[in-house]
Amino acid sequence: MTAPKLTPPPPTGIGVLDRWLALLWRLLTADGQIGWSQVDKTGSSIADIDDVTVTAPSDGEMLIYSNGEWVNSGPTAATQQAYSARHG
Repeated sequence: MTAPKLTPPPPTGIGVLDRWLALLWRLLTADGQIGWSQVDKTGSSIADIDDVTVTAPSDGEMLIYSNGEWVNSGPTAATQQAYSARHG
């Protein structure tokens, strides 16, 4: 299976950010530029994925950490209020 081609980032109108994003895009899309050994995996573990329990997922749900594991959950009043405060 081939990964989809990463398209160039759209311009933001912020010169320094656009130049940085363009440089990052060139590095990410060049063959062999970022090897798996170059990715800092300190503190990561494949076991992190093992403690995710998703039951009957549906649109609008998110993962939350509850009682030592990640579970899917619908939005709570607190998350809806925080979202509304940020996005009107």
